Amino acid sequence: MRMAAIIVVASLALASPAVGEQTSPADQEMLRIRQTMSNQVVEAISRNDAAAWADHYTTDAVSVSLCPESPPVVGREALAKRAERSLKAGVRDYSAKVKEVHLLSDGLAWSTGTATFTINDKDGKPQQGRSNWFDMLRREGPVWRVSFQALARVPCSP
Repeated sequence: MRMAAIIVVASLALASPAVGEQTSPADQEMLRIRQTMSNQVVEAISRNDAAAWADHYTTDAVSVSLCPESPPVVGREALAKRAERSLKAGVRDYSAKVKEVHLLSDGLAWSTGTATFTINDKDGKPQQGRSNWFDMLRREGPVWRVSFQALARVPCSP
């Protein structure tokens, strides 16, 4: 697992533009698309709409929390159930900012970003949270969706 993570990071470093290098028009357009996707998730969470939240994932998507570590969630239906649990736990005030996006080929891209949110702790008290993500995006017809996502809360808590 550690070796796979090292390979992914090294591959992204090689595929990324050098510091100060301009992103391509295709990457700029992909950044706009990915931020729109994030904004739609913000709207879905504000409406308590787990189905709309989960619709941003492919039917075979894999999402994994790296910190705190938890088993992968596989498939849009399972992601919808996780979204329902998150909404019941009081997730709100969600905002997301895409940091970087790169188009790898026609219909395939990756992105990184951060999210902030409020969630209730086990005693029902609101807590501020922040997470970082890395995801792979796949176009299904005219619609882009997340096919793989790795999340990590900052700071990491068990």
